[in-house]
Amino acid sequence: MPPAPSRARTAPSRPPRAAVPRALASMLLAAAVALLPARLHAQTYARFAVPDSALADALRGSGGGFEAAWNALVVSTLRARLAGADSAARLAALAGRVAQAEPAALGSRVAGDAWALWRRATPAAERQRVRAAVRESLGVAALAARDFANAESLDVAALADYRALGDRRRAAWLMGSLGVVRFQSADYAGAERAYREALDARRALGDPRMIGATLNALGSTTFQQRRYTEAAAFFDEARRVREGTGERAALGQTLNFLGLALGALGKGDSARVCFARALELTVAQGDSARTQQVLINLAQRLVDDGESAASLPLWTRALALTRQLDDAQNEAHVEFGMGAVLGQQGRYAEGAGHLRAAAALSAQARDARAEQEAWLELGRIWLEVQDADAARPPLERALALADSIGDANGRARALNDLGIAARLAGDATLAKTRFEAAAAAAESLESVGIAHDARVSLGELAMDRGAPAEAATWFGQARALDAPLGIEAQVGDAVNEGSAAALSGRLDDANARFQEALATATRAGAAGLTWTALLGLGDVAERRGDLGAALAFDRRAASLIDTLRTRQGAGGASITLLSRRYFAFEALIHLLGKADAARPESGYAAEAFAWAERARARALLDLMASRGRSAVAAPLVGPADAARRLEPAREALLEYSIGDSSSTLWVVTRRGWKRFTLPPRAALATRVEILRRGLASPEGSESRRTRTAARALYVDLVAPALPSLGGVRRLVIAPDGALARIPFEALLAVDAPEGAPVPRGAYLAERYAIRYTPSASALAASSPGPSRDARRASPEKASARVVAIGDPRFGATPPAGRGAPLDSLPYTGDELRALAHAAGGSIDVLSGDFATRGRFLALPQLPHARLVHVGTHGQTDERDPSRSGLWFAAENGVPGFLSLDDVLALRLDAELVTLSACETGLGRVERGEGVVGLGRAFLAAGARSVVVSLWSVNDRSTATLMSAFYETLLAKGLARDEALAGARRALLAAPATRAPFYWAPFVLIGEGGRLPS
Repeated sequence: MPPAPSRARTAPSRPPRAAVPRALASMLLAAAVALLPARLHAQTYARFAVPDSALADALRGSGGGFEAAWNALVVSTLRARLAGADSAARLAALAGRVAQAEPAALGSRVAGDAWALWRRATPAAERQRVRAAVRESLGVAALAARDFANAESLDVAALADYRALGDRRRAAWLMGSLGVVRFQSADYAGAERAYREALDARRALGDPRMIGATLNALGSTTFQQRRYTEAAAFFDEARRVREGTGERAALGQTLNFLGLALGALGKGDSARVCFARALELTVAQGDSARTQQVLINLAQRLVDDGESAASLPLWTRALALTRQLDDAQNEAHVEFGMGAVLGQQGRYAEGAGHLRAAAALSAQARDARAEQEAWLELGRIWLEVQDADAARPPLERALALADSIGDANGRARALNDLGIAARLAGDATLAKTRFEAAAAAAESLESVGIAHDARVSLGELAMDRGAPAEAATWFGQARALDAPLGIEAQVGDAVNEGSAAALSGRLDDANARFQEALATATRAGAAGLTWTALLGLGDVAERRGDLGAALAFDRRAASLIDTLRTRQGAGGASITLLSRRYFAFEALIHLLGKADAARPESGYAAEAFAWAERARARALLDLMASRGRSAVAAPLVGPADAARRLEPAREALLEYSIGDSSSTLWVVTRRGWKRFTLPPRAALATRVEILRRGLASPEGSESRRTRTAARALYVDLVAPALPSLGGVRRLVIAPDGALARIPFEALLAVDAPEGAPVPRGAYLAERYAIRYTPSASALAASSPGPSRDARRASPEKASARVVAIGDPRFGATPPAGRGAPLDSLPYTGDELRALAHAAGGSIDVLSGDFATRGRFLALPQLPHARLVHVGTHGQTDERDPSRSGLWFAAENGVPGFLSLDDVLALRLDAELVTLSACETGLGRVERGEGVVGLGRAFLAAGARSVVVSLWSVNDRSTATLMSAFYETLLAKGLARDEALAGARRALLAAPATRAPFYWAPFVLIGEGGRLPS
């Protein structure tokens, strides 16, 4: 199977995820203020008018503002002397006292040296000094008004005055001020010239504080010019100077900047050390503004180092500070950063919320460019989950903003991503138009990254329609542009060219391109990029008939992906990583199937099963292990291990792996196991969707179209296993992909004549008791064992009870995001009464106004209950499972909501959790992980089995089914799967509920045996 073409996204075509550009500009503005003189007002030196005994403390208390206050005192003294004012003598005396006290109080002689120059100055010199000070102050005002030309003119004039007067210190100040004006006007070369001149002047003065500030400014200026090595050298020298002066706040700023420069040089570890030390200093100083900036940069550093999850607490702290400081610009920036990270973590709805907030804040600030970036990133979040409908509106908004501000670069990026959305939606014509427009715009801008991506996209379109020669042309053009774009683009382009060559039958060319990609990634130490090249080499070997070599390459690729996934842990990043690369496992399983067909006794079928297990529900298993489920610590199981978990003679495991080239079924019983090749994904997908949609209504579930799909899927998925199922009465099904969204119970083992009732015994539900498992390893993890038996025998668990909640009073207020109040569910009260009767009174019930989220979570019996029943409304968000959950009775007038994250935070020891609500078995289907939703969350929280629903259920028929289920489960002691099968058959036998809509929605996931007493 040929590897999918690699989209080698590159930095120039992505929104600016890095915090450096916007955050650095904000920080440099703060740094620039430190280099500017204060406006000349008397109150800046009024603090010095204290008795001699308090003067030293007053000087120390002025901190970094001492020199500005002293300068104001000098100018006021000279003005008073020129005007012959009575205050002249008083001010001169105060200046003399300050000059005398400064060395002991501050360890410097700024005032003494200046007073020696001015106390005997001529009237002409005094007038020139006052004029210079006025020009200096007006320059500050002009800079604040962003009148850069006037600010520079005033600073140049003031500098000339100071030089003429021989005031070297004020001249050195003005050189720095001139650098600030040029920096803020984006004249970085001019700013650098001014700062270098200032540095020479300040070194001549020998003032380390001024030297440190100038070195910091030179670092910032060279950084903006992308001369990162020089910038790091300037910042490092500034660090050493400021460590000597003991300026802790200034040192924190310098370390922050040094971290940015080191990060830009690829020295991430050193950058993190700088940020961590800067954070300690700024927090200790109580400097919220600088702390905010360090948090932003450290968070972004973690993201760049692939540790997005670890960055979230830092983003959260930074967001709180931006709001505290009323810093809308940085608040928008932090919202953007949080949104991007949450999207990478698979928390798409949360990420989208932060990006919308970033867009709104940027719009309020009239920052159209930042707003455009937020909409672009929001569109890309939905492209990640392949939701073209959700992606299109924010991308169109980004395009409109780009047009409104004349941002041709933003327009090209938005067009490219809109082309991807059109491709996802199946509109190849519109996609081609968008990509061509993006490519043309990029060429006019000489924007290499966008031009590259557009050509890759056009090549992918050509591959979609089976035109490898055209694809090769586009990929070749992209390759010609990738030199400045980095390793990812270089590897991706070589792989793309190799894929097109392989599809054209030019196997030597394909092999050369894949080998080149592998060598490039290996030389760069980019292990995460090598797997696509390995798959390509495996594809070439397979096309040449060399199955041994093909298997070797595919094994290496799958092993690498598994290693990368393991490093991500048990969270959403792990799920996303494996889902995007799952086709590598599918390719290997397909190849092993071919090898098994050629050599059935070789063990390839068992190896294929092992690889399927390595690719399935791994994040769930990791999550369960992290919660202390000791049974989960066992290694992934093979078919023989799985067989030992089954009931002798009567039980069989059907495990599926759905692939693009072919699908696989393993049938496992205690007697042995077999592998079968099934149709590929595309051949099954339409029938699965027809069945799923048809079953969701009473009429649709008995329509000819639905029955045809149910019969065809039986033939495809179950019929091959029949020779192995003699005597079997119970099936354990491990579905894959979309198969997890249909009940196998509704498949038809015989044809059903049109217009006639389905023959008795035709549904699979009538032939077998069925339960489901995410994988054979998950089946083993949830099976009874010594550790669980020991827990059950402990005194703490001896009082385990049934906990049930139902018939909640939702109140008249609609939940947020819903237009109407939640409907009442009176029949869930019948479920509670039936459950209480079957449980024999050993039950804790919450209903009506008491069925609140708070009371449910506070129940002391909940962590130890053996059975938990929840009868209420469910909510499923297939885009973002974290927004799925269960509705509870109103608290303070608003219905309560138990989210998926709330469930994951529980610590349960339940044998069974029943979610008697709508669509509780649905969620986002992730390749490799299965359905990410409420059922999975309760398994991770500690439940051994879960009953969930696959569509919106009928309140009355659900109550009937639940009553029958609990009667046989609790009162008669039947196994869980058999009790649920009996309840289904009871509804199937009743004329009013014989349609599968009524009896097929609820499925059992996990253990199927009797509940322990």
